[in-house]
Amino acid sequence: MELSKLRPAARTLELADGQTIGLTLNFQRLYQLRQSDKAVYDRLFRVISRDGRRGESGDVLFDSVDVLYAAHCCHCLGTETERMDYEEFLSLLPEDIVEISTLAGELISPKKRTASAGPAAAGAGAVQSGA
Repeated sequence: MELSKLRPAARTLELADGQTIGLTLNFQRLYQLRQSDKAVYDRLFRVISRDGRRGESGDVLFDSVDVLYAAHCCHCLGTETERMDYEEFLSLLPEDIVEISTLAGELISPKKRTASAGPAAAGAGAVQSGA
């Protein structure tokens, strides 16, 4: 399957300036990221590989940012969307640390949706499921 035929975003994130970006961590795009930007891929892999050992990680806050940035880069692969550099991405992230951490956790460890996790249980916020 071609990259351009894959659903481009598993999630969206509204940035501080109002623009909405797509985020995805699908395997084909992760493979492409590993080939095109090993440093970003390695930061993501570092977070994922030690996820169960958070006490050893050091910087849980920026672990979340690294996950979201890798997901942004993956979304941009195979699309005409130009990816932001890391500094620009940082400057545009919403200031809700809990929401950023929650979204990063959902991307690296998605949970199956249950009846109690329907629309009524989902609060309004900057994070939305992609269609």
